[in-house]
Amino acid sequence: MCTRTHSPDQVMSSFLDKKEDLCLRSVNECLAKATTRISFWGNREVVIANRSYDLEKIARATDLTFFRIQWTMNSCSSACPSTQDLINQGNSLLAKVKDFYKATDEQIKNVNCLTWVILWLRSLFSEDALLLRTDLENRDLLANKA
Repeated sequence: MCTRTHSPDQVMSSFLDKKEDLCLRSVNECLAKATTRISFWGNREVVIANRSYDLEKIARATDLTFFRIQWTMNSCSSACPSTQDLINQGNSLLAKVKDFYKATDEQIKNVNCLTWVILWLRSLFSEDALLLRTDLENRDLLANKA
């Protein structure tokens, strides 16, 4: 259980930079207050406490976190009390990232022509982002087996 409190900026910076293992509950609390937007240059952004974070970077950190949860599930017996809470927090984090992608998909429909062209050009060179998103869409099916 987490006892330290961190500012939203500290929580997100540590989560994205993988500097320390933070409580997923803290990350989920920060993301619960977040909104999304599409920048002029076509970046999908998550806004928390007036600071923007790249959605793709959050998705990559979520993907890494999921592998840590899978490792913990495989290492710890199912009787381990923290395992179910870890799975629940991981699934909650994953659901938020999916919701952010859905929200930005809707926002893309309303961008100006120049931003739309930039988004289209970026999509030609961002196969990794598409693969990551597809991977995250299927990810929670594995976690629900536990």
